[in-house]
Amino acid sequence: MLFLAPIAHHLRPTMSNPVHETCFPNYELRDQQIAQFKVSYGAFLMSGIHSFLVVAFALAVQQLRRNGLHTNTKKTLLASVIVMFLSATALLAGMLYNVYWVTTTYLFQGYDEVFLSWDSAVAFNAIQAIAFTINVIVGQAIVLWHTWVIWERRKWVLGVAIGVMFLATIATWIVSALFLLMVISASASLGVNFWCTAMIIGKTKLRPRAGRNTAAFAQANQPATFERLFVVTVESGLAYTFFWALFTAAVWSSEIFGFLMQSIMSIVVVLHPTLLVLLLASNKTLLGGDAPSGGAISHRSRPSEQHALRHVASPSVSGPYADDDNATLSGSPKVHGKTLSITSV
Repeated sequence: MLFLAPIAHHLRPTMSNPVHETCFPNYELRDQQIAQFKVSYGAFLMSGIHSFLVVAFALAVQQLRRNGLHTNTKKTLLASVIVMFLSATALLAGMLYNVYWVTTTYLFQGYDEVFLSWDSAVAFNAIQAIAFTINVIVGQAIVLWHTWVIWERRKWVLGVAIGVMFLATIATWIVSALFLLMVISASASLGVNFWCTAMIIGKTKLRPRAGRNTAAFAQANQPATFERLFVVTVESGLAYTFFWALFTAAVWSSEIFGFLMQSIMSIVVVLHPTLLVLLLASNKTLLGGDAPSGGAISHRSRPSEQHALRHVASPSVSGPYADDDNATLSGSPKVHGKTLSITSV
């Protein structure tokens, strides 16, 4: 991993920094000092993005719990979002504490006691690597699941998603965590997310209903252009794939750029799946053929396509879900002459 990996290096003299010499004269910058300043910048970037994650996490949990956790899908997504959020928060807390410890030690205890010991650096690096790996794997599972739902839960898509993409993600990130081979895992994740984005966009073009659904959503709720753009970029994975492309290029090209990008990605790998769950739970998806919450859409979508997505949103639904073959009749409000509620997956 790029985080804190330089901290464990042996000390050796390097070029001095004018700013550092102004604050701490008579000391020469060394590799560990540079690494600690990187940690400070990384913590700053993580803190900024984490503030957006907090809002997205709170809204996602609220939407998932609004009508009760009646389905296995909702329970699984809620557990995944919570695990990723706690892991990302713990990682940020560790980074902030490291910055605090370095700063106070450097200012008040002298130069010789500034840096983490070899054992402490290795242990902290291992914990960080495990947390980041968990978030990548769990988040990738959500993205692959969404791709499968978009493709109407077809078996061959599920086979490719689990048999190839998900197993490749797990294998490469475990290797990355154990042997610090970020180049391999980043490249693999870029390929997986590129496949997901291409599959989602391809399915949308092959299915005219999705375009009509988007128009109906816009007419029913009149969302702003920015909102529609935001929903499409999140649901299609375009923005997420773009970040993975930047991260992969950074890992291949520059250590400093790679470190800064990993600081960003440590939160983005949680933020994107959380936003995706939020869109599904609030019933505001556009590419998935979903309907706005409480609004009926005139066309009839395929039941298999709608069933999985509706498990995440409200159990009392209208529009295309009235014809869901997997729904059971209950005392829910009438929809197109029927009453229904969605059973668990």
